[in-house]
Order: sequence, then structure tokens, then C-alpha cells
Amino acid sequence: MLAVLRRNWQIVSAVALLVGIASAVMTVRATPVWRARGVIKLVNTRQVLAGDLASDNSAMPVGSYTDPLQSQIQILTSRSIAGAVVDSEPALLRVQTRGILPTQLAQVDLRSDADLDTVNLTFEPSRVIAKTGAFTVTAGYGTPIRLNGASFVVPARPNVPDATVKFLSREAAGAALVSRIKAKQRPESDVIDVDYIGGDPRQVQLIANRLLKVFTEASATAVRQRSQARREFIRQQLARNDSVEASAQQSLTDFRAREQMFNGKEKFTEGQRDLLALRVQRGNVASDRDVAQQLLGTIQSARGAERARALRVAISTPGINGNPVIARIHEQIVRYRTMRDSMITGRFASALSNPDVQRLDSLVAQNEEQLSDALQAYVGSLNAKIAVLDATLSQSAATLDRLPAAAAEEVRLSTQVESLHKVGEQLREQLQKAQIADAVQGGEVEVVDYATVASLVSGGKVPRILIGLLVGLVLGAGAAFLREHLDTTIKRRDDIPRVLRLPSMGVIPAIDHKYIRKRALERSMANGPNHATKRTPGASVAGVAEKYKDKLSRSAEKQMIRAAMGVEAFASLRTHMLYGEDGTRLRTVVVTSCAPKDGKSTVSSNIAEAYARSGSRVLLVDADLRRPRLHEVFDEVVEVGLTEVLNGTVTLEAAMRPIPGSRSFALLPAGSRVVNPSELVNSDAMKRFVESTRAQFDLVVIDSPPVLAVSDAAVLARYADGVLFVVKAGVTEPAIARAALMELDAVDARVLGVVLNDPNDTLARFDGDHYYSYYSQYMTA
Repeated sequence: MLAVLRRNWQIVSAVALLVGIASAVMTVRATPVWRARGVIKLVNTRQVLAGDLASDNSAMPVGSYTDPLQSQIQILTSRSIAGAVVDSEPALLRVQTRGILPTQLAQVDLRSDADLDTVNLTFEPSRVIAKTGAFTVTAGYGTPIRLNGASFVVPARPNVPDATVKFLSREAAGAALVSRIKAKQRPESDVIDVDYIGGDPRQVQLIANRLLKVFTEASATAVRQRSQARREFIRQQLARNDSVEASAQQSLTDFRAREQMFNGKEKFTEGQRDLLALRVQRGNVASDRDVAQQLLGTIQSARGAERARALRVAISTPGINGNPVIARIHEQIVRYRTMRDSMITGRFASALSNPDVQRLDSLVAQNEEQLSDALQAYVGSLNAKIAVLDATLSQSAATLDRLPAAAAEEVRLSTQVESLHKVGEQLREQLQKAQIADAVQGGEVEVVDYATVASLVSGGKVPRILIGLLVGLVLGAGAAFLREHLDTTIKRRDDIPRVLRLPSMGVIPAIDHKYIRKRALERSMANGPNHATKRTPGASVAGVAEKYKDKLSRSAEKQMIRAAMGVEAFASLRTHMLYGEDGTRLRTVVVTSCAPKDGKSTVSSNIAEAYARSGSRVLLVDADLRRPRLHEVFDEVVEVGLTEVLNGTVTLEAAMRPIPGSRSFALLPAGSRVVNPSELVNSDAMKRFVESTRAQFDLVVIDSPPVLAVSDAAVLARYADGVLFVVKAGVTEPAIARAALMELDAVDARVLGVVLNDPNDTLARFDGDHYYSYYSQYMTA
């Protein structure tokens, strides 16, 4: 991993620098972020002020079944609360300005359905021109500007020629407000910290306090509405019971007046006592049944939050809350709701699409249906109980049949009146409690601290820039690894046998040609002007490492060692060619590559020079008739060459150029340009030329064009004893190299092996530099 980063340090540095600069610019230009904090607390105002007189069994203590604090946080961040805050402060939350400050607008009035987006303002000396779409309105300074449900005033002319005012919809402003609210419960307490963040400290403080006020007022309103609903329900039940009681009392009075019977109870003392108790019991059961039936109808017809509210009212109703089955199902519903609220809130909140959240929603719905069924079963049990009581009453009445019918009727009417009167007293008591609870002005939360001075929450500039640099380093490292992954070129020694299925004949390291030219020229001048020559081999490195033994600076020593390494690399390549696997002696070798600029001319010239140093007679032929290069390498002037020899205009001896300093090394340049190089290379004259030079020289090295560029290399490969294939480290793609080798294989060419040319030190970066360090230590010593 470190090697990858070292090879691509430019990319890593560039990406880190760019990201660091971008983070610095963003940090400098970033708008400061301010935070205002208010504190609220969960309370039961009705219980605190009225005590047991206001108790209606509807308020649950903290932590019994649900978490009221989390419920309040959800209500605080709801869109209904946000919409109420937006309606109370439309100038701050629904208006965005560019070019002027929001405070430069006054008397902003926006309807909730205002159909506006952007208004362009132009400030003239005596008037303001407002344009939105196809509408244009002109008004003086201090005069209201009215546009599609919105109006505002520009009190005075600003110092800018124009400005833009953008009006947000109520929904968009509410969503933006919700995104800036952060509410968090303090650990092990019933206190909630409410934060609001924004770019203006005064507006942040104002909106935070407005949010707290709207929330507490909404809480009080919701509690009051629940109390009013319960009070109205009890009032209706009491009115109906009083009506039935009055009717029963009137019937009793009429009966006594008609039958002149006022002491019937004395005759039925023993039986009346039992009968009265039964009727009272039946009246209570009937009242409970009626209440339960009405609540059941409300629950079955309601949906969503209304149904949940109806269930809570049902659970808080006397008689129903004592049923163990209903209480157990309600406790299960509360527990599932608590688990759901804990999953969708907090730092690690789950989405509503989470399977666990959906499962809890399903469980809550199932238990609500079970609760509705249990309530229906409860009503059924009351009906059964009434039936049993009716049967008992019938038996008691049958017992009293022996008495006069008038006395029995009088007893019945009296019992009915007393039963209804008792139920009415109970309802009046509950109505009194509901009225007391309704009279209490307060909700379930109260403000502990309003927001005072907003505090700056933006981090320091230096840490943010350092974080940007760190992110840039990570991205740069990722880019480096991506580049390494996408780079499929041949870069190592072991890539050649693995990818090309051919032996590696050698590696040609980076050679400083300018240094070699300089040292050759210095030696020539040191030997006198008569020894100076125009021929300063650019690619041949022979003589420099062997003869130069002066004191060297570190830079010159490094260049010297590089030159010596080049000499040894070509000597090793010569050894591999001399002692091949089959033991045959090579007389003609074609040097080629798959693409231009792979280094085939450098390899061919230096391998020829390496053979010449051993005393062999060597001819170097430039067969690239389209783009010849060997005459530039040896600084020769092209007069005649291979073209003229093949055409028969000159002889080989006249066209050859001897290399200075060597008696057995000659160069045959390409010669003049021709219009048909392919026909000339593929001619019988070329075949005869190769056969004749094979007899005159120990080795003929032919520098051919690239294989994939033209067909000349494949033609020449048929005439030669072997082909040296040159690939450039870090440049040659395996697929391209294989395609070139397939072209050579198609003509049955004998490929001796592959030479890895490494002019850019690619091998040292990918294959390690131990070879260079060992060689440097050896040559320095």
C-alpha cells in the first residue's frame, strides 16, 4: 500500500491540495451558524392545581407505559407546530432576500395560500418597481406593495439599485423550520433541551422563543379540547338520565294519585328490599353498558389519532378501566407504541420503512382490534348480566304476585326512580370533576428557560481546513489505488512470462543520453582538436564506464553508474542471445516492437555495439524505411543506404558507415525515401541482401518498423534467425503485445524473447530498487 502511494504521490498530493483549497475557500465563505436554546419540562398542570378534583384517569405518570418525553419531542418537531410558528412569523420564515436585508422590508403580510415565488425589486429615486412573472407593480417608499396574496412595504430606498425577494410556501417554510429544530431529552430527567439553529443570532433567538410559546399554547389547547370532549360526553349522559328519571318520577306520581296508594312499601318490606337492590344493580349495569356501547361506536367509526384518543377515553372511563382483559391489551398497545417511538427517534432512528417498525405498527393495529373486540365482549357480558338480573327480578316479582297488583306497581315505580336518581348522582360527580379539569389553564409542558443570547456553533477554521486536507488525502489515496487497478500495462520482469508466455531476455534501465554525449565530447576534446569528431553516439554507452575514472561528484557518480548499468544490461542481453536454449548461433536478428517509441532503435544499436566489443563483425541495418532513426542516433548524414542497395544503385560497401572507435561495427542507414517501402522490403532483393550479409558478418541486426504499424517486420522476420521483441515498461498493454506476437507467429517467425525497455524507471517503482542499490554499491566500490 505504501508503494502504491509512493508511486502516485503526485496524484495524492494534487487531490489533497485541491480538496484542502476547496475546504479553505468554503470555510472562509461559510456563513456562521448560531444556536439558541430553550428548555421545557413535562408537567401535569391540572393535577398540580386541582389535585384529585381534576383527576379523570386520562393522564398517565411518566414512564408507566409510554415515554411522554419522546412523544412531546415528536409533537414539537411536527409540521402542525412548524406551520403555526410560520404563520406567527411569516416575515422571518417565508421571506428570503438577496441584495437587501430582511429587516429592510416592513409590514410583511402573507396569506397561507399566497401564489408567489420570486419578486424582482428595482429601486428608483421616488418609487419601487416590483416584477413577478407577467405582473408589475409600482409603489412609493412607505406604501404597501400587494402581489397575489402578499403585501410588504419598503420604508426607504436602499443603497443598491435592485434586489430579489423570494417567498416560500407555508409547507416549504415549515419543512425548513423542522430541519433546524434539535430537541433532546436530558438523561434521567423530564427536561427537554430545544435548539434552533440559523444564520442570524437575533432571528434565531426570536424564532426559538416563538417555537416554545406556540408549542406550550398548542399543548394547553390539546389538553383543554380533551377535557371539553369528556365533559360534553358526561353532560349528554346526565341529560338523558335526568329525562328518564323525570319520566319515571312522573309515572310514580300519577300512579299514586290514581290508585290512592302511598304506603305500599310497608306491605312489601321484606321483598322490596331485595327487589330494590336488584334494580339498583341492574341500573348501574345498564348505565355502564350504555356508556360502553357509545364508546365502542366512537372507536369503531374513528381512525388514526382520533381512534387512539377514543381508546384512551374508553380506558379512563369508570367500570371499563377495571376490566383486566382490556387493561392487559391496552398495556400491550402502550408497550408496542413505546418500542416504536424509541426506534424512530433518537440518534440511531430507524426509517418508517424499517421491517421492525412496520411489524410494531402491525402489532399495534392488531391489539387495537383486540381491544375493540374486548370492549364489545365487555358490552356483551353487561347484556348477559342484565339478562340475569332481569330474570332475578322476574322471580322476585312472581314472589310478590300474591300481593295486590297496585302495591307491586307502586314498588316497581319507586325502585326505578331511586335507581335512576343514584346513576344521576354519579354522573353529576364526574361532570363536576370534568368541569374543574376544563377550568385549569395549562398543558402538559411548561417553559423552564426561554432562549436568551444565541451562541456560535460553527467550528474553528483551522480544524475544518485540516479535516479537508485529511479528506483530500483519503480521496487521493483512493485515486492512486484506482489508477493502479486500471493500469494493466507491463511493469515488472515477471509480467513477461506470465502475460506473454515468452522468456525475458533482459531489462534495459534508464540511460542519461545527454550525459553520455557530454562525456564523449569531453574525451574527444581532451585528445586534441584532431581527435574531435561529429559522431557522438547518443545511445551507445560503451567507453564511458570503462575509461572514465576521474573523481566524481555525487550527481556525476550517479550518472556514471547509470551508464555502467546500461552497458552491463546490453552485455547480459548479448549473453542470452549467444547461449540460447537450442545452442544455435544467430546470424541475423530482427529487433521490433508493437508500437512506435518503445525503444527498439536504442536496443538494436546497443546490442550491435555490445557484439562488436567482443570482436564480432556486426552490421546494423536500419530497415524502417518510413521513419528511420539510426542515422540520428549515430549522427550520420543520410546520403545512400538500404534503399539504394536494394535498388542496385550502390554497393553494400559504399553504403555502409563505419562506427568510430570500432573496426568491426558498421551502420547501414535506411537511405532515401521511397513511395513503396512494403514492396521493397518484400522483394527478392531484400531476401538476397539478408543472405549475402549473413555470409559477410558474424551478426546482422535489423531495426524494423513496429509490427502493428506496418507488415514490414513480419516480412523481415521470415528472413531472420530470430526476433527480439521490445516492450516499454509502464506503456505497453498486454493485449497489444499479444496481438503483435500473433502477427509474428502467423509468419512462423522465431521470437527469441522479450526485452523490457525501462527508460522512465518504471521497474524501480513497481519491482523494487534493490537491484539498482546493489549494483550502485558494487560499482562505487
